[in-house]
Amino acid sequence: AGKTVFKGAIDMYRRIRNTLRFLLANTDDFDPATNSVDINELVSLDKFIIERAQTVQAQIISAYDAMDFHQVTQHITAFCSQDLGSFYLDIIKDRQYTTQTDGQPRRSAQTAIYHIVQALIRWITPILSFTAQEAWEVLHGADNYVFTEEWYTFPEFELSAISNDDWQRIMLAKDMVNKHIETARGEKIINANLSADVNLYADGAMHESLAKLGEELRFVLITSSATLKPMSDAPADKTSTDEQTDASTDESVDLVVNVSAAAGTKCVRCWHIRDDIGTDSAHPELCARCVTNVSGDGEVRHYA
Repeated sequence: AGKTVFKGAIDMYRRIRNTLRFLLANTDDFDPATNSVDINELVSLDKFIIERAQTVQAQIISAYDAMDFHQVTQHITAFCSQDLGSFYLDIIKDRQYTTQTDGQPRRSAQTAIYHIVQALIRWITPILSFTAQEAWEVLHGADNYVFTEEWYTFPEFELSAISNDDWQRIMLAKDMVNKHIETARGEKIINANLSADVNLYADGAMHESLAKLGEELRFVLITSSATLKPMSDAPADKTSTDEQTDASTDESVDLVVNVSAAAGTKCVRCWHIRDDIGTDSAHPELCARCVTNVSGDGEVRHYA
């Protein structure tokens, strides 16, 4: 029993520490004074994660006030593993690594990360003091001490076109897509997320929420392409599986997912499989989006 307790504590600590490392590493070239994107101009997903962090912070402060330290660690690790690790950080890797260094998509993500890491370090200070101070020094320099700080005050911003309820439905859809992608991988239809082409069939609120993402739906799902269609277009046999497709339904979310192998050529830069590789003769191995990011004005993201 003792070993189990210690293993659980070690796993939680590693999750928090690894999350901090990722956040700090991805703001290494970020100066909040000069690189921050105006809070109202942030990509919708970045606004959502800041708002989510605010909600979690209120729960953490409440748990601290009640001296319920077990609840504190539960809230922190859940935020690190679920909200960040399994969702937000997974999605923004494309923006961080393939868009322009100083472009709006990347700086927007870094702005959100900066606010989150400011809060996260404060959350862990009473229970992981040494780790908190080490991270604080990376963020602010060796002469500053986190122990004299107060809880972080998040910036206020205008409501996004994609609401929290929309993002909850989108997260639900993403979880469902991930399950079908795993099945398709097991059946050797695809070998990775980016080798997948996904069709989503939905009606009602789910369709409305997913539709708001437009062309950026594929970035949320981390697939090479993603197409949203009305439920009436769904395959007749929603649970059939053949060599090319994996289609099924979950009535509770009113969504049908169809996964097949993406058609096209793999871009050597972003690894997306697209049909616009080599459209620029100067960059024969790049997709049109990467050409824009390498030698053009850089892409703009609104939602993800």
